[in-house]
Amino acid sequence: MNSTPKSDAARATVSGSVVEALFVRALKPTGAFEEELRVAGINIGRLEAQYPGETFYTGIEIARRHRFSKLPKSDGERRLGSLFVQGFLDTLIGKVVGVALPMLAVGRLADRVPRLLSSGGDMEARVEKLSDTSRRVTFRRMSSPSNFMAGLLEEGLGRSGTPVQARVLEEKADYVLQLSW
Repeated sequence: MNSTPKSDAARATVSGSVVEALFVRALKPTGAFEEELRVAGINIGRLEAQYPGETFYTGIEIARRHRFSKLPKSDGERRLGSLFVQGFLDTLIGKVVGVALPMLAVGRLADRVPRLLSSGGDMEARVEKLSDTSRRVTFRRMSSPSNFMAGLLEEGLGRSGTPVQARVLEEKADYVLQLSW
């Protein structure tokens, strides 16, 4: 399920700041992990402004194998999504965002997911309000697995002070998550 990027995801691009947040700030790879990332196109000592989505997707799989190989794949991907948020909050812009998160209502944050993701590359998301405590988010052109995004959204939206659960509803070329709080 969603083990390799689909055609749209392979054409997506990812900002170098996204790569920095996950690999430089959160994971800090060394040795064989760092070398495998370099061979895949992610040189953490010399970041690029943009990366092909497929390169980022491959990097997530490499990271999962190095850091969470004993967990089921979906759980490892969720953990990496959560770590991404922690790494992002360690960046200059992330520190500014992190101050504001506890002051925002989780529903308002969930409604802003498309805008928040747009700064990370050319991915697309559409939010549908199901109720005051639930949203359905459809993702297109994604360069990360659905469970990575689920972990990212649980951690990121949860910084509002309200725990969030993200459930994968559909997993095809694009994917759909349901957020509940």
